[in-house]
Amino acid sequence: MITNASCTIFHLNSNGEFSRYVIPAVYFRNADNLDSSAAVLSDGSEAVVFIPSESLDGYGKSWFISKKDYICRGTVNFEATQKNAPELRKRFDAYTVVSCEELFYGSRRLWHLKIKCKA
Repeated sequence: MITNASCTIFHLNSNGEFSRYVIPAVYFRNADNLDSSAAVLSDGSEAVVFIPSESLDGYGKSWFISKKDYICRGTVNFEATQKNAPELRKRFDAYTVVSCEELFYGSRRLWHLKIKCKA
């Protein structure tokens, strides 16, 4: 899978605190990456992130993704809390995770996560 960025995931734990996970190689597509030939043009409020299986070490065991988590393009060194989540969204253009599909079928080289997000 072709990758074009790293990303940082802020997972909201059951205790109300965020865990931060940096994924070094993902394909991050937002409205800036779409061209006029796309079927649907976005106003920049949506993004799709593809995480290849090579970057999924520990997924489902030591780190997770769920709805209402935040995801940022690049490596973000920020201690997120529920109180400063608006600051995270504003300073780092964080997206809110809407869905996460585990596409673990077919050739293992093609296994990946597909994360849909909204600003």
